[in-house]
Amino acid sequence: MTATGQVTRSLSPGCPGRPTSAQAGFLATATFSHLYQLCASAGRSALATGQAAHARMLVSGFVPTTFVSNCLLQMYARCGGAAHTRVVFDAMPHRDTVSWNTMVTAYAHVCDTGTAASLLCAMPEPDVVSWNVLLSGYCQRGMFRDSVGLSMEMASRGVAPDRTTLAVLFKACGGLDDLALGVQIHALAVKTGLEMDVRTGSALVDMYGKCRSLEDALHFFHGMGERNSVSWGAAIAGCVQNEQYKWGLELFVQMQRLGLGVSQPAYASVFRSCAAITCLSTARQLHAHAIKNKFSSDRVVGTAIVDVYAKADSLVDARRAFFGLPNHTVETCNAMMVGLVRTGLGAEAMQLFQFMTRSGIGFDVVSLSGVFSACAEVKAYFQGLQVHCLAIKSGFDVDVCVRNAILDLYGKCKALVEAYLVFHEMEQRDSVSWNTIIAALEQNECYEDTIVHLNEMLRSGMEPDDFTYGSVLKACAGLQSLEYGSVVHGKAIKSGLGLDAFVSSTVVDMYCKCGMITEAQKLHDRIGGQELVSWNSIISGFSLNKQSEEAQKFFSEMLDMGVKPDHFTYATVLDTCANLATIELGKQIHGQIIKQEMLGDEYISSTLVDMYAKCGNMPDSLRMFEKAQKLDFVSWNAMICGYALHGQGFEALEMFERMQKANVVPNHATFVAVLRACSHVGLLDDGCWYFHLMTSRYKLEPQLEHFACMVDILGRSKGPQEALKFIRSMPLEADAVIWKTLLSICKIRQDVEVAETAASNVLRLDPDDSSVYILLSNVYAESGKWVDVSRTRRLMRQGRLKKEPGCSWIEVQSEMHGFLVGDKVHPRSREVYEMLNNLIGEMKLSGYEPASALFAKVDEEGSTSEQDDLVGVVGDLSVLCEDITPAEIVILHRTLRQKLEIFYMGMSCRASLLIVQQLGRQAGLHPAMSAPNGDSNMQQLVPIAPPGKASGGDSGKELVVVDPAGKSSGGVKLREDEEDLEMKLRRIMENVPVRVSNTSGSSAGSGSGDFHQYRQMRRREQDRLARMDADYQKRKETAEFELRREERLKAAEERTAKKHLKRQKKKQHKKEKRAKTSNNGAEEPNRVESSDDDEGSNDDDKSKQ
Repeated sequence: MTATGQVTRSLSPGCPGRPTSAQAGFLATATFSHLYQLCASAGRSALATGQAAHARMLVSGFVPTTFVSNCLLQMYARCGGAAHTRVVFDAMPHRDTVSWNTMVTAYAHVCDTGTAASLLCAMPEPDVVSWNVLLSGYCQRGMFRDSVGLSMEMASRGVAPDRTTLAVLFKACGGLDDLALGVQIHALAVKTGLEMDVRTGSALVDMYGKCRSLEDALHFFHGMGERNSVSWGAAIAGCVQNEQYKWGLELFVQMQRLGLGVSQPAYASVFRSCAAITCLSTARQLHAHAIKNKFSSDRVVGTAIVDVYAKADSLVDARRAFFGLPNHTVETCNAMMVGLVRTGLGAEAMQLFQFMTRSGIGFDVVSLSGVFSACAEVKAYFQGLQVHCLAIKSGFDVDVCVRNAILDLYGKCKALVEAYLVFHEMEQRDSVSWNTIIAALEQNECYEDTIVHLNEMLRSGMEPDDFTYGSVLKACAGLQSLEYGSVVHGKAIKSGLGLDAFVSSTVVDMYCKCGMITEAQKLHDRIGGQELVSWNSIISGFSLNKQSEEAQKFFSEMLDMGVKPDHFTYATVLDTCANLATIELGKQIHGQIIKQEMLGDEYISSTLVDMYAKCGNMPDSLRMFEKAQKLDFVSWNAMICGYALHGQGFEALEMFERMQKANVVPNHATFVAVLRACSHVGLLDDGCWYFHLMTSRYKLEPQLEHFACMVDILGRSKGPQEALKFIRSMPLEADAVIWKTLLSICKIRQDVEVAETAASNVLRLDPDDSSVYILLSNVYAESGKWVDVSRTRRLMRQGRLKKEPGCSWIEVQSEMHGFLVGDKVHPRSREVYEMLNNLIGEMKLSGYEPASALFAKVDEEGSTSEQDDLVGVVGDLSVLCEDITPAEIVILHRTLRQKLEIFYMGMSCRASLLIVQQLGRQAGLHPAMSAPNGDSNMQQLVPIAPPGKASGGDSGKELVVVDPAGKSSGGVKLREDEEDLEMKLRRIMENVPVRVSNTSGSSAGSGSGDFHQYRQMRRREQDRLARMDADYQKRKETAEFELRREERLKAAEERTAKKHLKRQKKKQHKKEKRAKTSNNGAEEPNRVESSDDDEGSNDDDKSKQ
């Protein structure tokens, strides 16, 4: 029966018998005192019952004794607050020490230490209990200095301290973090002989732990003669506070082996240990232990359980523990909210805050900081503004932590004006405040202001930390200011943070973005640690400086050192694979991503789409795009750019329409790809419409890249004159790229006048650009102006300008080979040039002759630079055929024009070499072609003899697409007068003869023998690709099987734990039932002490039980 029920039963009439007057007075005294004690033990819930008992006493005419009045005082002090207690106290005719102590306790519990001190001074003879009550009140309010001062006054009045006094003073020393004062009070405890008291010793262990003297705390703890659960809890808490989490867990295990009962603080401490080391399995075991001991529903323990699951990113367990609590407090909701924000569920955290405000739970500074972080996570500016108003209304906005969270919100929502106002209105700023405003400026690309605020921070006397230097160094990298970056780096070194992992990685990134890649590498080597951030910085730095091979080498070194990559590492390396077209390495990294279950990452999925697209594998790119869990504008841009890159303009435009239907807002890069697609397929009206759509619907101001695409579209469709008019009507000044685009168009249309205008503008912007002279000489050659050709070449020689040599890489059997035009450094260069001569001979035998435009490029020394560029690279590749199995794919990446050329090389390079190259300006495959990787239906583009050298009939005017079986799939008719001159030139230069059967079934050259070899090569290729696909599917199925197996094992473990818990509950229920039967009707009377001995006495009772 509860205390309230006992009180109600005592108040009910109908008790048999009529006692005498003396007996009635004794019974009244005993009855009322007992009732008041029961109400006091029940707390605030029994206030109405206690008032009813008080009213009955007044109506009955009973005159209470001092003892009864003191019981009434204690009831009101614990149930009704200081106001009711003061009324009873003032009405008491006689007051003893217990009465005064009760009043002091009442005011101390409501944190009215001023009135409590006044009452203490008014006491006739205050004893040690009176002083202890006020000391505890000061500590409860955090007034540790006042508590120590009061103890000195207590000593001056000759009142000797007891164990409660020393325990409170040790608590004050821990709150002040004053180890020296704690040692003095320890000496006082030794002097008074209270050192080995279990309560004093527990407080002493707690003090040493809070003062970061863990060694002294554990030394004293192990030397204690008697230890209870409070002592163990203090030692465990000390280990956790000093970040020795494993020690704390070991002490907890030792405590269980001794059979001691676990207290609330011990559970809270070990759960914090699990949260710090992210040990989810141990946390689940401790949770089961807490459920067994009926602590899981405790407010403090329940909050710690929710917190450990939230910090371990196990939101399923966190939600289960949160909703399993009988009552939700502010602390519990805060733990859940912090977990939601940590895992990126800002919207759900905001809903939880709404639940807290509407259900009457309330909120505190931690709640406000959490909801501001949630609003910043989802960029919810207006919701954050409303919460800001709520913080001002509640008065919590003056807290520095709340102000810092508000700063972070406005900074991430790009509301710098509001951020400035909040920052400059702050009366008190800590390092977090400065870091937040500096980070906000850096994130919003206000790099100069970032450096200015660093100087203001230094002038204010605040010392920057690693986060400060990291933000400022990012600003220096954004400015590409090596001068400022070096100064900030020097300050970081002077402050002792030069080798900090975060600062050093940011310095590496800054040097990389400033083009000082050598210095960045030296700094990275000097760090020489296992820090992932540093590796990411140097790998991304090499990729940024177009040294993708070095980036891949550092990635390999990183793996050799045992550093585990993260999503940023994989995305960066995949980007280098896209730059080098190393698709095999990209597939290996893709496999590792699947193995590490990172495929759901948005950043990685978009990078995979881009990598496969740039490597010419559009089917796999589309497959990754369709499988992506979340599609942002980066993924859409990758697909649109991929189609545009490979000349598949209609597919790119179709993808853009899908993007708009999906309500994804395009950006500048999207429209660049769309306009390039329109240029590829010659859609003038569509290009103009998309250009207008960019400004009208999406409010995007066109940039130079967009204008360059429009110049290309207009020039190809309406001629150079219209393109020139468009350039002159542009709101921005045209750059060299736009003028060179116009110059290229002039070569096609043979417009010398516009070409000269374009060339003069390019040379005005960049006088050392050698490509202008080459393009202009080609225009003169196409127009038959040979004198101007010679003059242009002469000007080029006089200016000592040379054409930039082409550089190529090829991947053969997962090994990269690099070549320059005319290069003889390669160890097999002699074989390369032998193959080159053989190829040139075969080309001449097949009827190949260079066009007049090509002859125009011959300089006085007799070298044909463009021919060497093309044929030399082909020759460099051809020698590697001896290392290639039949029908193996070799991918070539050229830096001169950024083209991808895919070579299928078989047993006979002379007869089975097939070059597939884009017919437009951008890199990629022919629109009619399928991707080479894994598609057995790939067709081949059959090169034909140049115009005037047709091998038969009118075949010189037709491009014929032939499948591997020799059947024609149709031809694309091109009339001689409509054919693009640039296309003719490229076809003449790029076609390498492949002797296959023509559309009529007749042979060309050696005929069907070579074609039979080609068909065998194709079959072997298909078999190899089928084996690759089967192996890939097998690895994928193995990975999925392992994942399902782990899930089944996890589910089995959970079922076993539930069964075990159910059995334990049944056993516990049976034990309780037997105990209740044996103790039928037995009750032990409650005894009430004359003073409240603080929380420590309750812990002693619990330990005895």
